[in-house]
Amino acid sequence: MTVGSRRWFLRASSSVVAGRAVALRGNDVEERDSFRVRQVAEYPDCRFQDISSGGTQILLACSQNPLVRLTVPSWAIGATKSGRSEGDTLRVISLSANGLPGNAARTDLRIPMRGTIWGAWWVPGESHGYVEWWAGRSFHQGVWAKREARVKVLPEGESKVGLTYLRPLDESSALGMSRGRIVKVRLPSMEVALESRVPVAANAAKVGSVVLSKARDTLAYVVEEGERSMLVLRRTSDLTVLAEIEPPMGLSFSMLPHAVAISPDGVRVVVDAYVTKTGPVLQPDSVHELVIADGLGGRIERQLAIDGRNALALSPDGSLLVAGRTIRDTARSGSYASAGIYDLRSGAELARVRHAAVTEPRDNPFAADFSGVAFDPNGRYLVTSTQHTRVWRIYREQ
Repeated sequence: MTVGSRRWFLRASSSVVAGRAVALRGNDVEERDSFRVRQVAEYPDCRFQDISSGGTQILLACSQNPLVRLTVPSWAIGATKSGRSEGDTLRVISLSANGLPGNAARTDLRIPMRGTIWGAWWVPGESHGYVEWWAGRSFHQGVWAKREARVKVLPEGESKVGLTYLRPLDESSALGMSRGRIVKVRLPSMEVALESRVPVAANAAKVGSVVLSKARDTLAYVVEEGERSMLVLRRTSDLTVLAEIEPPMGLSFSMLPHAVAISPDGVRVVVDAYVTKTGPVLQPDSVHELVIADGLGGRIERQLAIDGRNALALSPDGSLLVAGRTIRDTARSGSYASAGIYDLRSGAELARVRHAAVTEPRDNPFAADFSGVAFDPNGRYLVTSTQHTRVWRIYREQ
């Protein structure tokens, strides 16, 4: 790294694995003198899903079953990243009073699922949420509650055929994508309240990188039609298009999951883009950079030479950016996930965290890929997730 930075090799730092204090080995953290990061917890075989609005509970999708290939429709980008055999478990982890997932951390809830969890979310508050899973060659949605260790399947019907990327807005409504449309449905009936084409100006078939602002009043996503890609922002209340932003010349916006991050106020959007001439987005040698857009003005503000193809997240105050990617070690047939923490204003790298290297099994080439990154509501903790979820404590000089 640059002068003034240090590399910390934490060969036996105390931490928590699945609620047990253990010694962690092989951790590699790079950081500046004024910015420190420490791993404080790890949850093996668990993929991070969401943090509650109060920041006291995290939602995980866990499995101990062998990894298998998952056959999905061609439009379901990202599903193969979590290709597990049936048997995922939805877990709610309560954190200790000070927010640290230490010895006081415990599992409050375990819900066995008959399929592969695609996504799970809290509704505002900390009592229940929604889950989407893949089973029997189709998607299903359901409601889970802390007081009951089971999922209530939402109604079937024409209103939800092909509905994916379900995102709860509040107790009574959610957004989803269905056959080139964005649909707002009533909960729990799943009746259609509003719908619109995705986006207004195109008859697009592919949608990816769907994300909501913290207040859940702004929706951002990437849409692709042929060789054309576009970043779209909408107001969630009435689906009004706030902005349609095309990538800079020579770039295409990424359709990968977690390739878009939106500021808490919904004004600034960061999206991963790749240099079109270097090949498709999934090509390991493709060149990536970040594009920062003004959502209100509908324009590109600037570009950063940072590769964030696998994971992006903004801190609650909008000052920090996390950008992650998977590093392929072809010589050793292994890979590891690496995420940089950056000052969004200057683009300077403040720290870098890594997951342990894994040897990728033949039936799961995405074993080391990020499945999610997020800050807690206070910006003190960072969650990074591949097949395993890690929690990091951030220390910043005031």
